[in-house]
This record gives sequence, structure tokens and C-alpha cells, in this order.
Amino acid sequence: MVNVKTFLIIISLIFATHTAQAEINYNFKDVEHKADKECIAIMSIMRDSLVQMGADGTHPLYVEITDWQNQLILKYAYSKQLNTHVETWKMLLTQRLYEGKWTPTETELIDCIDRI
Repeated sequence: MVNVKTFLIIISLIFATHTAQAEINYNFKDVEHKADKECIAIMSIMRDSLVQMGADGTHPLYVEITDWQNQLILKYAYSKQLNTHVETWKMLLTQRLYEGKWTPTETELIDCIDRI
């Protein structure tokens, strides 16, 4: 029979493993957080471009970019501020793209993947 102390330790360990999260709070002033935000936006633009070219949600590249993007997003605790900053950065990059002032590159994507 398991004694009470052992039982409490086991329950505590189980609880700790289910509540422990690697999430950090988003800080827009942090250089690393800013880079993640920009990568999330770049990946979103790339996913949108794939859809515009006829790919669907099951296309292997679409799935892979989505996975990378999710890994970056899940580094952070839920943050409306992060979501807003990503959408704003995405809009700015999209505008630059249409103006011919920016084009997403393979190097940018590789740099973003390296951040994961």
C-alpha cells in the first residue's frame, strides 16, 4: 500500500508535468521577440501565397510552414499584443511586397526556421 506522503509526491509530479509550460510573455522591446514576430508574419505571407497559387491546407509545403509558424507562436503565452503586432507587420510587409520594395527570400525563411 502506498503511504500518503508518496501518494502526494506522485500527484504533485503529475500535476507539475501537466501545468509546466515553456511559454514566455511577449515583450515587444526584446530583440529576439521582435525577430520571432517578423518571422511569424513572413511565414503567414508565404502560406497566403501558396493558397493564392492554388495549394490547399494539405499541400506538404503549406503544412510544413504552418508547423514552423505554430512552433514560433507557441513559444509565447497567449498575447493579444503579439497577435496584433504580427498582423500589423504582415500588413506592412504585404504593402512593401506590392510596391516592389520587398520580396520574401529563401534565406529569410531559413533564418526563421533556425529560430525555432
